[in-house]
Amino acid sequence: MSDVIILSEVASSEQFPSVYFEIADEQHFWCRWRLRAFTAMLKRLAVTTDAPWNVLDVGCGNGVVRRQVEGMTAWVTDGTDFPMEALKRNTGVKGETYLYNISEEQEEFRQRYDAVLLFDVLEHIHDTTRFLKSISYHLKPGGWLFINVPALELLRSPYDDVQGHLRRYSPELLRREFAGLDFSVAEISYWGLMQIPLLVARKIVLSLMSKKEEVYTTGFQPPAAFLNSALTAVMKCETALTSRPPVGTSVMGAFRKNA
Repeated sequence: MSDVIILSEVASSEQFPSVYFEIADEQHFWCRWRLRAFTAMLKRLAVTTDAPWNVLDVGCGNGVVRRQVEGMTAWVTDGTDFPMEALKRNTGVKGETYLYNISEEQEEFRQRYDAVLLFDVLEHIHDTTRFLKSISYHLKPGGWLFINVPALELLRSPYDDVQGHLRRYSPELLRREFAGLDFSVAEISYWGLMQIPLLVARKIVLSLMSKKEEVYTTGFQPPAAFLNSALTAVMKCETALTSRPPVGTSVMGAFRKNA
């Protein structure tokens, strides 16, 4: 990987808390579950994974999604985000890493990518219509946009608050985000059914906490390695039974930019 390429100026207030980037990795049960859901969606839609697509991971964080996706496809992923601390962790990837605000729509990126990954980003955005138009600017006609967002407003907890989540989604709410935009909806589905009791318990536990970093750590990090392994086993069980549960803790969508 090359050094981080700085294309935008970003205020320090936009920096994401570093503790999250220290916890999220390829072995975390939730990251593996999300990848399993994404892999299943690609198969259902017959999206090619053996061509060297140019892909942009918007909000790439520490690069965990890039490493996972490049490990299972022939895609080359570029990544863009704001926190320099996180961007420097984008090691072991084939593409470039940018500190770049996509709303600037710089000319070199016009219709550059075959696909964009927008995993757990849209829930942070105030003006989603403007943001998705900027995503479209970076996509080739016919290109794919893959989105993951947290689901079910009833599961909102202090963890959502410290993460800066403005909303949790339903499939219908995610579909409405694309009203009037130049995209077609290919699929929207839930995943993470068996995580629902876990998030209910998290909501109760975190309501008793006041320190932001404690909420971050407790809200995302399994307290012991054996619990991460156990939850990974739960993931394997659920995904073996169904790749499209009737409800879940996250919503994943696939959208195609109209040619």
